[in-house]
Amino acid sequence: KIGTVHTTAKTTSPMDAKAILSERADKKGGKYYVIIAGREHGKFSATAEVYK
Repeated sequence: KIGTVHTTAKTTSPMDAKAILSERADKKGGKYYVIIAGREHGKFSATAEVYK
């Protein structure tokens, strides 16, 4: 594990959240990520752990 990434509350769909997590995991140098939390509150937000 090399870190954790989060989306902002401005994400409008689950696919947008996934794309943001993927981009942020890539920037951290991760090979893959695992979504550990997701929330829908009018908008979508998510958290993922990043691994090498």
